[in-house]
Amino acid sequence: MSRTLERSEKLTQEFNRYFPGGHSNFRAKMSAGRTKIFVTRCEGSHVWDVDGNEYIVYSGALGPTLLGFRNEKYIKELKNYLDVEAPTYGSSLLYREEDIELAKLLVKHIPCADEVKFCTSGSEAVQLAFRLSRAYTGKSRILRFDGHYHGWFDNVADMCAQPAPDSLSMPFPADTPEEHPMFTLGKSPWAKEESIVVPYNDFAALETVFKQYHGEIAIAHLEAMCSDNFCVHPVTGYLERLRELCDQYNVVLCFDEIVNSFRLNMGGAQAYLGVTPDISTVGKAISGGLPFAAVVGNKKVMDVFREKSVIGAGTYNGYGLGVKACTTAIKMYEENDFALLKHIAALQDTLLDGMVDICSQHHVELLIPEAPGIFYTVFGVKGGRKKVTDVSFLAEADFNFYDRVRFNLMNQGVILGMLGKWFIDGTHTMDDVENTLSAFESALTKTLSDSQ
Repeated sequence: MSRTLERSEKLTQEFNRYFPGGHSNFRAKMSAGRTKIFVTRCEGSHVWDVDGNEYIVYSGALGPTLLGFRNEKYIKELKNYLDVEAPTYGSSLLYREEDIELAKLLVKHIPCADEVKFCTSGSEAVQLAFRLSRAYTGKSRILRFDGHYHGWFDNVADMCAQPAPDSLSMPFPADTPEEHPMFTLGKSPWAKEESIVVPYNDFAALETVFKQYHGEIAIAHLEAMCSDNFCVHPVTGYLERLRELCDQYNVVLCFDEIVNSFRLNMGGAQAYLGVTPDISTVGKAISGGLPFAAVVGNKKVMDVFREKSVIGAGTYNGYGLGVKACTTAIKMYEENDFALLKHIAALQDTLLDGMVDICSQHHVELLIPEAPGIFYTVFGVKGGRKKVTDVSFLAEADFNFYDRVRFNLMNQGVILGMLGKWFIDGTHTMDDVENTLSAFESALTKTLSDSQ
């Protein structure tokens, strides 16, 4: 079924005139086609565009919309707040009682959290965690892990590792290949000197880097479950050994939970996997859709902020409307014994099993690396649903085929994210899943037909 996109095409041309690269630009393809989708209204898991087309959305707004779009209760709470209060009062000039309530909710659910520091974006939280860890340890370098995403700033805008650094003269990532989604010109030539990047799940590299550089490393920063890299899970014992090495050598262990917090588990990957870091960066689903993030952690590390020798400033840190959004969202996640997360799990089982069956019937190889609420569709690779511990399968992956399926799905009224990534939100329904499976089979059939 082809959809009319006449007005969308016109607006796309006009948009491109004013916004070079769009709002958020990566090398990975953000849109399914050349025409952008301009939304006029939304409800739950659905949006409608300027041409009147309706879509089921699985892009999750890149992670925040665990409650779906325009959740009635959520919106009502924000409206009630704005009826009597201001969006912001200026960070640390005026406070609200609800600041404390939100802190208590974070401490309640996130295992490492004794104290909290609010900010407004995930990228900002990551940089604040680096500064805090350097101040706490008196050391300077960041230990990062191959393929883990931590924002767009210069000192994290590369995700490639050398197998095992063996000298301080070059313990850093090689130049990122131009085809990599995070490759960018314009970075500071000194930024890479902040980091040592090693392969994930490689015990030998982990032991080597701590043995040789423990006197340099202030923080080990990673996605304990790589939601931004095909849901790569840690191998048995890897996080536990990392925890031991950080304790042994006075290195702050920090989990990047920007995507994982509240979506993967109420306590993030640390609760899901059972390993507790010293500090964590949290964001996205924390607020249900407004800009908000935080650094949370144990009292011993976080108390460095109390000394006022470490600055963590920002006009919107702890802004009132954002705090209201967070407390509202987290309380809604808690309702009826976390029914929302259980609902998402049931939908994911039905959707993924259905896609595996459809691909099997059409003799199409499909691997689905997954975690709760997040999964990827990788064509050209066998395996079905799977928890993966590396990305070696990418050598066989057919992303051109995915892009064509994604385009055909858009024409069937289903919107996906880039690089095969799907999010399931709490307002997706079983009807959505059934309609998506029907659209998936139609899109797959058309893609196969066009390939012949």
